[in-house]
Amino acid sequence: MTKSPFIFGAVAAIALLIAGCPPSRFASCKTDADCGDRGGDAGKLVCYNLRCVECHYDGDCGDGKHCGSNNVCESLDTRTPEANGLPPAKTLGECAKRCKGNPACGESCHDQFENARK
Repeated sequence: MTKSPFIFGAVAAIALLIAGCPPSRFASCKTDADCGDRGGDAGKLVCYNLRCVECHYDGDCGDGKHCGSNNVCESLDTRTPEANGLPPAKTLGECAKRCKGNPACGESCHDQFENARK
């Protein structure tokens, strides 16, 4: 006698009912009032598709943000910040390496470190 897929599915369903479903990241809800406040400037969660999520519409997010496809507020600004400038060179060699063959830069390095020696 072969076991049917129906019996396997029924056993799996019963096991899930007994063990319970694993907790989700956001609580289930029926209205926005069922979701809580995240506190601070994060704002309230909204109920969408029976789940408490950060947003359903762009208006649910703060200024400069929009509601992404995963119902999380995302920044409109996708630029990466510029790296901070390098600290001042400590030696003539270090300064010259940063010039990368620029003669005017090389002269300024030479002048800077010649004046420091005097």
